[in-house]
Amino acid sequence: MIKIYYYQFEGDAGPSALQSPLDVDGVGIEPTRYYSEVSHTLPYHKCPAWAHKAKREFTIYAPRDLTLDIDFDNQSISSPNTNLQRYVEPIQNWEVTGTFQLHIPKIYLWTDAKNVWVEEKDCAVTSRHNNLTLVGGWWNLSEWSRLGSFAFDVVDKSQPVVIKRGDPLYRLSFYKENDLTASYEMVKATPTLEQISKFEKRVNLKHLIPHLSSQLMFGNRPKCPFINPFRR
Repeated sequence: MIKIYYYQFEGDAGPSALQSPLDVDGVGIEPTRYYSEVSHTLPYHKCPAWAHKAKREFTIYAPRDLTLDIDFDNQSISSPNTNLQRYVEPIQNWEVTGTFQLHIPKIYLWTDAKNVWVEEKDCAVTSRHNNLTLVGGWWNLSEWSRLGSFAFDVVDKSQPVVIKRGDPLYRLSFYKENDLTASYEMVKATPTLEQISKFEKRVNLKHLIPHLSSQLMFGNRPKCPFINPFRR
């Protein structure tokens, strides 16, 4: 069983992340294995193909209510229940995109295992329940432990984005190069200050030298870790 360590927080990153109330039991909502969320009475629950995939996926939940009223015509955003400066990254260019970055929850991810990749995946229900879809991606977690956050596109630009505490936001899925039979568990842990410093340096690198950040995240490997997953 490969252990994936995580620490959820909100607001500012860095050492102050260790003061986040999301770390208090009962405040933050811990990730759950997707396989365990689905009723065993459903016929596909026993399907080995579905189960093999679902057991490696973990759902990340919203820890608080959040409503965003977005006016794309006037290029403005407001909220009746959210500190926008603390939790929402402003749109840089309204003419190009309507993509938002949320800072709640943020999550530090790391592992001691080798050659493990993490993927941020969309939860289909968010397009209907919350009016958003995740901007997904993946990277080599073993080589590039770092902060994971949450960017989304608005589905219906005439409607607000409404998130309730406990709503699924997205899923994390884990893969080991050349071993798709590996199993995983997510373990709540507190990173050291040294680890946090390393995580933040890696995030900041993409702003300093973007192409170097991509090179270090993936090395000389192709971006898809599964060149031939059936190779023996």
